[in-house]
Amino acid sequence: MEIIYKKMRVIFVTSALILFLVFLENAEGKMNFQQLENMAKGPKKSCQKSTECPQELLEAGKNGQFSPVREFQCFFKCIFDKMKVMKNDQISWPAMNQQLELLLNPELAERFAVAIEACQSKAISEDMCEATYQFAVCLWEHDSSLYFLS
Repeated sequence: MEIIYKKMRVIFVTSALILFLVFLENAEGKMNFQQLENMAKGPKKSCQKSTECPQELLEAGKNGQFSPVREFQCFFKCIFDKMKVMKNDQISWPAMNQQLELLLNPELAERFAVAIEACQSKAISEDMCEATYQFAVCLWEHDSSLYFLS
């Protein structure tokens, strides 16, 4: 009976330790990619409606097919607005990096930071719908696994 009690105690302590480590991993409340995708569903739906962007264009974007249709371009500007990374109708790269650092787990935030660095120079249009679209295209080309608007 004593041996069974000791084994159960070891199992309990081990299980508690594993749960603690899992909790510790997410203790800061930082999001992983799946959580980021889920968080984006609300803004995506709202932006699709406000820009009248056809669902087919959003579906094609998931596969890297970015049509330069105005509604699709403005969909990205709307997303940037909702992410609070636009200041005075310009993309704020510091705000984008800050938001990602605050929201995402360190590994994911670092991957986005590298992509932002690579794509910042591609968002060159004076028109913010087009500039945010240019950034989205570059993001896909740089690392398609970071595209979270699916």
